Amino acid sequence: MKTALITKSSNASSAEANFAGVTGSDRGSKRALDVSTVGSAVGTANTTLTSVNDAATSQALLAANANRLGFSLFNDSTEVAYVGLGVTPTTSSFNFKIAAGGFYEATQGLIFTGAINAIWAADAAGAMKVTEYA
Repeated sequence: MKTALITKSSNASSAEANFAGVTGSDRGSKRALDVSTVGSAVGTANTTLTSVNDAATSQALLAANANRLGFSLFNDSTEVAYVGLGVTPTTSSFNFKIAAGGFYEATQGLIFTGAINAIWAADAAGAMKVTEYA
């Protein structure tokens, strides 16, 4: 069984959840809600997993995808990765960097759907583990 934890705010007398006809009400402080039938109501995403070897030259992590719902990047390298959103990054011009062993995730709010590229501080024995949700 999949569950979601609903916690009421301090100024509310009860917390309510309503997902595709599944309702839960909290008269205490917390309640587990069965969400196994909720998937179709909130949408589902297909995941695509890729691994891109680190390099001292810019590498494509994700192609532009108008259907992208989110993505995650795990820098499984011993070197810092510099990431460019829609641009070819360099070690001095980039959108953000991910430390060796670091993780970045974009799954809520404004999701960038353009091409995503990365360059590492040096070519080492590692890779960027990429997951795209679409």
